[in-house]
Amino acid sequence: MRLKLLVFPLMLLVPLIHLGQGSVNEPIVKNYLTISGGYSFHGSGDMRGVNQSVSFGRFLSRKLFWQSSVGWTLHDGEFPLFTIVDGKKYDNSFRYTTGGFQLLSGFGFTVVKSVHHNFGLNLSGLVRYQSSSYFDHLETFQDPNGPIPFPATYIFNDSKQRTWSIGVSPALFYRYAFENGLMVGLESGIQFDTHGDVISNVSLTIGRCFNRFR
Repeated sequence: MRLKLLVFPLMLLVPLIHLGQGSVNEPIVKNYLTISGGYSFHGSGDMRGVNQSVSFGRFLSRKLFWQSSVGWTLHDGEFPLFTIVDGKKYDNSFRYTTGGFQLLSGFGFTVVKSVHHNFGLNLSGLVRYQSSSYFDHLETFQDPNGPIPFPATYIFNDSKQRTWSIGVSPALFYRYAFENGLMVGLESGIQFDTHGDVISNVSLTIGRCFNRFR
């Protein structure tokens, strides 16, 4: 279900590509700079949040390009736990946050390229620093005869709070370039790293084309 959510917005744009002006194989740009931001999922989707990145790319041929990015992600979630005392409901949930900073670099290929339209995919390697308050084990216990009418929470951790990891990130993208060199688009990607994290996103992209030519 989550994979369909990531791919579907980009698939809707495919018919629009054929409405572009000029030949689909016509080169339009040599370098570009973009800023992306959007909605993101961490893990199985129990942690949701936002992501943002800044990317610089350079075309090595008409359709092959290299791209490097710097970005961050921020996600949170909770272990729900509620207690009712004297008819009043108390929220005893344990809340956690995971944030990370990462560098990515890799290559991409534009499947369809015209004066205004650019649709393709890229594959990047990444280095990621992450800090997380997520627990490895959590147990709750409540003594009905105890002096406090709220549950006790026991947390055990096997992993470190701060970690470094390497990984890989494939992505699909669509960008529309205006005559003045500005461009907007959508990007959908997923990443895997050696820490065992899986992060996916759907993002809006804005940017600028340089050395534009026809």
